[in-house]
Amino acid sequence: MIPRPLRHELRRTHLLDRIERSEESLVLLIAPSGFGKTTLMAQYARQGGRRSAWLSLSPDDGDPAIFNTRFLHTLREEIPEAHLPDGPREFIDPRSCARALNALDDHVLLTLDHLHLAHVNTLRWLAEFVQDLHEGHRVLAAAPRRPDLPLPTAFMAEQTLLISGDQLRFTPQETQAYFERRGAYVPDLVETRGLSGWPAGLALLAANAHGTLSPLDLVRDLLSRLPSKVRAAFPEAATLEEWSETRARDAQLSLPDGWIEAAQDVGLPMTPVAPGRFVPLQAVMDVLREELGRTPERAAQLYRRAAEQAEARGEPLLALQHYERGGHALPAQTLATRLCSEYLWRIDYPSVLSTLEQLRRWQPLPPALNAALALALIRTDRVQEGESLAASLLEQELEPDALRALAHAAHRRGERQMQLHYAQLLTQHARTRSQRADAARLEVAALLRLGRPQEAAARADVLLDTSQALHPLEWAGTYFTLHTIYEELRDPVLSEQHLRSALDLYESMHSHQQIAVCLNDLAMLRAQAGALEEAQGLVGRALDLIGSSMPDLRVVYLETQGDVLLWNAEFGGAAQAYAQALEAARQRHLTPLITRIQLGHAHTLTQLGDFPAAQEALDDAAANLPPTDQPLRAALTFTRAVLAFAQGQLDEARTLWQEDASDSDLRRAYLALLDGQPSSVPLPAYLRRAHSVTLRGPAPPIKPAPAFPAAEGFTLHLQTCGSVQATLNGAPLHLPFSRAADLLAYLALQAQASRADIIRDLWDGSNDTRAVNYAKLTIRKLRAALEDHLPFNPLPFEKNLYALAPALTVHSDATLILDAEHSTDLDLLRRAVQAHAAPFMPALEGEWAEAFRERLQGAAQAAGLRLMARAELPEAVATARHLLHLDPLHEATYLALLDAYEQAGDTVGAQGTYREYARMLDRELAARPAAPLRERYAR
Repeated sequence: MIPRPLRHELRRTHLLDRIERSEESLVLLIAPSGFGKTTLMAQYARQGGRRSAWLSLSPDDGDPAIFNTRFLHTLREEIPEAHLPDGPREFIDPRSCARALNALDDHVLLTLDHLHLAHVNTLRWLAEFVQDLHEGHRVLAAAPRRPDLPLPTAFMAEQTLLISGDQLRFTPQETQAYFERRGAYVPDLVETRGLSGWPAGLALLAANAHGTLSPLDLVRDLLSRLPSKVRAAFPEAATLEEWSETRARDAQLSLPDGWIEAAQDVGLPMTPVAPGRFVPLQAVMDVLREELGRTPERAAQLYRRAAEQAEARGEPLLALQHYERGGHALPAQTLATRLCSEYLWRIDYPSVLSTLEQLRRWQPLPPALNAALALALIRTDRVQEGESLAASLLEQELEPDALRALAHAAHRRGERQMQLHYAQLLTQHARTRSQRADAARLEVAALLRLGRPQEAAARADVLLDTSQALHPLEWAGTYFTLHTIYEELRDPVLSEQHLRSALDLYESMHSHQQIAVCLNDLAMLRAQAGALEEAQGLVGRALDLIGSSMPDLRVVYLETQGDVLLWNAEFGGAAQAYAQALEAARQRHLTPLITRIQLGHAHTLTQLGDFPAAQEALDDAAANLPPTDQPLRAALTFTRAVLAFAQGQLDEARTLWQEDASDSDLRRAYLALLDGQPSSVPLPAYLRRAHSVTLRGPAPPIKPAPAFPAAEGFTLHLQTCGSVQATLNGAPLHLPFSRAADLLAYLALQAQASRADIIRDLWDGSNDTRAVNYAKLTIRKLRAALEDHLPFNPLPFEKNLYALAPALTVHSDATLILDAEHSTDLDLLRRAVQAHAAPFMPALEGEWAEAFRERLQGAAQAAGLRLMARAELPEAVATARHLLHLDPLHEATYLALLDAYEQAGDTVGAQGTYREYARMLDRELAARPAAPLRERYAR
């Protein structure tokens, strides 16, 4: 029987919605007692939509025969029409039970509480049962620890939703709502900190309106029930973050054998993490630490021992916590200094940050550690906070790491002159080789961005002579700097050679952040060399390494994914990659990166022939352009010129390129085309691929044309691809609600229809009174909306059929597309492709809508393929990208695009399209291109 709701029960809306929206057939709630598992399951079972059967397991259900008896009895009682199998209860076939439920017209929800009490054979039976349940049925189960269900890995990954104690905890908003619901005083976060959202503890706190009890009193009450010998020594458990008999003995605590079992017997809230190992609730630890603090000498002794053992286990941050609780300031500072020195050598700034932020909570930091903290803040994307700390330190004394921090802050903001200034100051005042090496690298980077590569090269040569005597990490950093210089000097061979040397050293030291930086740069070099798959693998490894710990770097690597695809003429994939990078950059408010990404995005859209979107991207790039970044400003001007050139705006393109003071080979190549001369400028292969469309010369794009011819009298124009829009004699027609627009489009395409036809196609044939009445109201409202503009009845009902009046001339984009399907008229084909800018009435559901949507898409694709076969290459490419945007899996479009490239003699474009086509087949269909096609492009 489903439990009744409690008097002050809080509805867990977000969890219920998550379960309801999920497609998994097995939902497991895993959390200690008091976390509201049963309450949540009962709320879900009561909200309807499924037939429900509830079974709470007891210790007797450890016997599989008893479980089967109760299980079948529950199903027969709640779902009597199910034809469940007969026979001895212990031998009932689980798959037969599942098939009996699958035969029902209703969906079934089976809820199993206290699943941890089930026998291993029962779990095996349930696993077979769950696997055979079909769509719509669901099993919802709860246990304090994850049951050992012998389910296949794929099923657990795809068909199991796990909700843990962390998700079951009350959020701060839920806590406030719960207290308000009970009419109780809403506590602040400090008062509820130790409860960690524990629903049972919060319930006690809310019930105690007079403030005489608290959840900590509940913990104390549970502790008082321990055996006296265990209770006397139990405060010492406060020094253990994880409870187990073994750890208590290793820490030389006075806790007697069996103390864990005693804690379980009295019901202390703790989470099992492994056999014999538990993590107690924070409220429990708060009470125990308070009690241990009443014996200061014993507490100091135990916390120091716990800290030393944590250090020995390689858990320095836990050791710092224990030193803090025991009041051991000097060993804590000594440990922090040693750790930060090691972390800085490894360039592990997140670890520096976590170490020093923990330490400064309870003691002031000396200047050297404060400077290290400022540097770590800046290198982990908290630039403003770190810069403020570094500046305040420099007001008191000249601390080299504070200069180092400010140089890195200037680097992050793109202020190259300030970066150079602080780097040169750091060179003068550096105390360690590491500081001197970092100063040189920062100086070289600034010189490169200021357009002074020769000075940078000279500075780096001096650095290389000295770095081999330093720590390997500094040596690796020098190699990376040399890679950057030779990249700027356009020597890819030496650039890659130094980069691989740096990568080898970083990998030998497991410096993950620097490994990721090297992988990203190596990906760009390999992409420029045409090794697309290798480059994609490298940048993928970089993204995996940093995860979510370095969000700013993640934006850069996402941008690299776009660059890699662009340099290999994979324009469709590049556009998607840049869009993802742009979204991440906006979330992080990285203005210079937004500009840089939008430039790549705009160039890609230009190659695709989507000129309005390219212009929009360039406008956004200009809006976010840092005023002092001249290289970015020059890149913006150049990209604007390429867009103007592609659109045939040749004078505008020439003016923009004349504003460009650089003497790049790419600029000369475009200027040669402007002068009507074939370009003989030697360009790197990757640049030729990235500009493979526009370097052929300007060509007109697919121009939007009037979709419908003009007409006299009363003319209705309908746009049905995308949201329905209507104009009557050129004026927008305002319809009362969306169903009226659907009905208007339906009648325009069907010519005439009965009321039953309309309800069948637009309301899924529902006989519900509300649906019939709504259909009648929609017809009436549509007629009234049209009559406001027409002198006749626009929607007559004759011979039980509705139709638009013959005096009303109707033109629609759908009719235009269907007319173009078999046409050879280029103008009609272009207008049809342009008209199909979105799926047919995407919000409308039902068989008629789906069938017509598919029919219209097929007609548009046929028109597009006919256009591609007769158009010049730029127009064919733009048409293909338009078709693939609406249907990325349309193989015929890929093949037509390959033919267009081959007929134009463009092997680079053909190779890029083939790779894109092959990846689509592999990713979406687990297939390969046909053998003849593979052989043709095997080179």
